[in-house]
Amino acid sequence: MSVARLRCVPGYILFVAALLGTSALSGVGLAKEPSRRLKYVRTRGTEVCPDEGYLRASVRAELGYEPFDDNAPGSMIVTVTRTPKELEAVIEKRDENGEVVNTPKKLTAPSWRCDQLIDRVAFMISAIYRPIVIDLPERASPSATVAPPPSPATQMPAPPPKLAPPAPLPSRTAPSQPSAGQTRSPWVPKLSFSLDGGVSFRSAPGAAPSFTLGAGFRWPRFSIAAEGRYDPAGSDGARRAMQVGVAALPCVHQPLPVGGLVLPGCMFVQATRISADADSDAIHAESWLMGIGARWGAERISFGPLGAHFEFDVTYHLSDVVLRLDDAEVWSLPSVSFALRLGIDGLFDVFPSGTR
Repeated sequence: MSVARLRCVPGYILFVAALLGTSALSGVGLAKEPSRRLKYVRTRGTEVCPDEGYLRASVRAELGYEPFDDNAPGSMIVTVTRTPKELEAVIEKRDENGEVVNTPKKLTAPSWRCDQLIDRVAFMISAIYRPIVIDLPERASPSATVAPPPSPATQMPAPPPKLAPPAPLPSRTAPSQPSAGQTRSPWVPKLSFSLDGGVSFRSAPGAAPSFTLGAGFRWPRFSIAAEGRYDPAGSDGARRAMQVGVAALPCVHQPLPVGGLVLPGCMFVQATRISADADSDAIHAESWLMGIGARWGAERISFGPLGAHFEFDVTYHLSDVVLRLDDAEVWSLPSVSFALRLGIDGLFDVFPSGTR
C-alpha cells in the first residue's frame, strides 16, 4: 500500500499545477512600459531641429498621456546627428544603472528634413510605450458542477443590458508641426521673407548704402522670390546717384553637412530707376536701367522659423547712364556693380502640408 501511495503523489501535484497554470493564463497582458527620463541630444549641425518640448508634445499627442518622468530611474535617450548624406536619430532605453536594455533603434531623414526625423522619433517612442495585451478565454474548473437549466415555468426574462456610456477619449495636444507618421510633401512650399542691409560699390559715385526686402516661395532645394531694392544716394562730394527698383530671383539651395548651413545660388533680373546729379544740381539725369546678375551667400535657420544670412551680388547693367557738362563727361555708371549685405529671413508653413 505504501508503494502505491507514493507513486500517486506526483500525478496529484501535476494536476494541481496544471489547474493553477490554466487559471493564471485566463488573461495575459504585457506590463505597461514604465516612465523614463527623456534625454534629448542635438549634436553639432542639428541645432535647427525641433527642441525637446516639441518631441515631448508629439509623443504625448500620440499616447494621450505623459510617458516621461524627470525623477524616473530609467532613461530614454534620443541622439540626433548629421552625416554627410542625411540626418540620423538613435533611440536607446537604459535602466537605473545606465545599461542599455534594448537594441538601439536608428531612424534617418534627408539632411534638410529634421522636422520629419523628429516626427518619426516621436512615433517610434509612442510605439514602445503602447502595451500589447493578449486575452485568453477563461476555462471552467474541473470541480465546477453544471446547474440544471430552469424550467420554462420558473424562467424569468432577462432584463435588457444597460449600455455603459463611452469613455471619454484622452485629450491630445497637437504639436506645431506634422505629427509622426505624416510626411510633408516636398511639393508644398513655405512662405519666405527676407530683409537685408549693406553697401553697394560702383552703383553710385563712392560707396552707397543698399537695402532689399523680398518675399517668395521656398521648397527644400529651390525658391523663387520678388525683391525690392533701394540704394540711397551715394556720393563722393560733388556727384551723387540713387537707385530704386525691383528684381525677380530664382535660386537653388545646397545644404552643408556641418553647421546647419545652406548655400544659395541665384540668378536675377532687375529694373531700377536711377537719379544722378552733379555740380550742385546743375546737371541732373533720370533713367530706367535693366540689369542681370548673380548672387551667392550662406544662410542658417537658427531661431525657429527665423535665420540669418549674408549675400554677395554682381550686377551687369544693360543700359548706360552718363552725366555730361559742356560735352565733358562728369560721371558714368560702370557696366558692373557689386553689393554685399547681411540680413534676416524667415520660413513659415502657411499652406496645407499635403501629408501622405
